[in-house]
Amino acid sequence: MKAFGWLLKRELWEHKSMFVWLPITITALLTLFVSASFVSAFSTAINMNAGASFAVQHHAIAKLAYTHIILIVPLFLAMGIVIAFYALGALHSDRKNRSIWLWRSLPISDAMTVWSKVAFALGVAPLVTITCIALSLVIFAIVMCIAGAIFDFNIFNSVLWQPATLRLPFQAIALWTIYVFWALPTIGWFLLISAVVKRAPFVWAIALPLVAAAIISTMNLLFKLNHGFIWVRDEIILRAVTSTVPGAWSYYLNPQISFLSDPNI
Repeated sequence: MKAFGWLLKRELWEHKSMFVWLPITITALLTLFVSASFVSAFSTAINMNAGASFAVQHHAIAKLAYTHIILIVPLFLAMGIVIAFYALGALHSDRKNRSIWLWRSLPISDAMTVWSKVAFALGVAPLVTITCIALSLVIFAIVMCIAGAIFDFNIFNSVLWQPATLRLPFQAIALWTIYVFWALPTIGWFLLISAVVKRAPFVWAIALPLVAAAIISTMNLLFKLNHGFIWVRDEIILRAVTSTVPGAWSYYLNPQISFLSDPNI
């Protein structure tokens, strides 16, 4: 386990710019933008509801607390893209710069090296993003309370004791658990391509499956293929390419947008 921990640290040292500084930078910019937007909207709402009852003002201000979704969506999208490119180049870069021979000279098995990359992609990287989101929400909540105090309006309970706010940590943990299992097919596919191909892993791992999916879709429009081809496209080809994007499972769970819901396709 000690060697496995050092392998995780090695991945963090080598990819600190992607998995640490990038989410921190995005978080700082989004927090600044959302906080400034909230202060402006808060002052406008106070002025518009100056003569209204406390309940109306409370309701108008409480709705602004849900703008934290602007912080979450870009960070999760960036995380999915970064994890995909990390898995795609993890083993390929080791072979390209010949650092794989250094690690093979140590008492570390190839399986441990691969599993350390999987654990880093599905464990360490999402936890860094979730930590950034948690810190940004704390800062945003403090800005909200300070803005309320400036305008002599107490929104402490509206911001911090809302059921939606209290559920956020548990929702983040649940989302991370779902993501770990959902992203495994793409992580495995990208690592396989990264370990096998010598050149252009992006073409083999992403472009080639997307071309195959496009061919199946075109053939389906022309000749009305049976359900099996559509299942292969959705459950194998697209899953192997897009599963690192958080929330991609909604495509398969929503009957209105899922191809699997229509037996006539």
